Amino acid sequence: MSKQSTTTDVHLPPPTTTPQHPPPPSPHPKTTPWLTPARAFLFSTLPLGIGTYIGYRRALTESVAESLPPCSPLKTIRSIRGQSLPPPNTTTIQPLENSPTLPQIKVNAPLLAVRALAVGSLLSLSATSLLVSCIFYAAEAHSVEELMGKWRRWAPLRLREVERWLGVRVDRGERMEYEREVRGMSEEEELEYVRRRYGEEFRWEEG
Repeated sequence: MSKQSTTTDVHLPPPTTTPQHPPPPSPHPKTTPWLTPARAFLFSTLPLGIGTYIGYRRALTESVAESLPPCSPLKTIRSIRGQSLPPPNTTTIQPLENSPTLPQIKVNAPLLAVRALAVGSLLSLSATSLLVSCIFYAAEAHSVEELMGKWRRWAPLRLREVERWLGVRVDRGERMEYEREVRGMSEEEELEYVRRRYGEEFRWEEG
């Protein structure tokens, strides 16, 4: 009795492939903070500018009121409001002899100087804050580190454009080699190094 070998075909199911899904969003997404340096500098210009304008208008109104005669309506209104103050030490500015008749203007020199200094300081701070804010907005930077990173990429590109526009070719490898050689040297040592290396090219004249 012979044994007959029987083979059975086994059909395996095809491998299942898992669909590729995007990774779930981070529970703490990186968002831009609301208070960026650009907004901080921009908002700081508002009180400075408004304070400068109000202070300038007030100083101008008081100067005009002090130069008016005692019976003027403006002085009467100030007295009614309880804002009448003792007259400060003033200096009278007389009109020139050959000039037409002009009203005399009383000026309190120390007070005027202090107010001018205050107004100038506020205007300077306001203008500086506005300029820095415009720089941040123009660079589309939300932090100082981001602004510096963009400038590190922007400056070399603009330098190459200027060099191409001027037709100037700068050998950066040679310049970097020169910077490595003169690093740590004093001014006299650097001049001596340049004299030895480029003396024939520039034809140094011994004095």
